[in-house]
Amino acid sequence: MAKIKYNSKFKMQGDFIFKLYDANFVKSYGDTKNNLPISEKKYSNLVVNTGKDTFADRIANGNTAGTTGKITHVAVGTGLSSPAVTDTQLETEIARAVPDLPTPTVLDNTVTFDFFFAAPDAIGTLKEVGAFIDATGVVDSGTLFDRAEIDVEKTP
Repeated sequence: MAKIKYNSKFKMQGDFIFKLYDANFVKSYGDTKNNLPISEKKYSNLVVNTGKDTFADRIANGNTAGTTGKITHVAVGTGLSSPAVTDTQLETEIARAVPDLPTPTVLDNTVTFDFFFAAPDAIGTLKEVGAFIDATGVVDSGTLFDRAEIDVEKTP
C-alpha cells in the first residue's frame, strides 16, 4: 500500500501595462492597435488571497465554488494604500472596463487581456488597478484577483 500526498503552492505574478493614446488620433482613425502610444508604463501586480483561492479551487474542484474563474473586468481607482494579499476590492474604484475582443490570449503559460477606457472614462490621477473575476459593471462587484499600485495621469 502506498499513500501519496500532493501539495502545490502557486506563485503567480503578472504586470499591468498602461498605454495612453492621443484621443484625436483614435477618434480619426478608430484604431489603437496600429499607432504608437504617447505614454507607456508597466506595473507589477500582487495576486491576492481571493484570487489564489479561486484559482486553487478551480484546479481542485472545477466549479464547486459557483464561480467561472474568468477575469471579466479591470478597474482603476484613486486609492493610495499599497496592495496587500488580504485586499478584496480596490480602495477607491472610479471606473471599470470589460476585455476587448478577441482577448484573452494564451501563449507560453501567459494570459494576456486587453482593456480599453475611452477618452471620457477614468479621468484623473489613477493610483490603483485590479482585475476581477465574475464581476459586473457595478463598482466593487466580483472577486478581486490581483491589484497593483500605479501612477497614471489620464486626461480626456
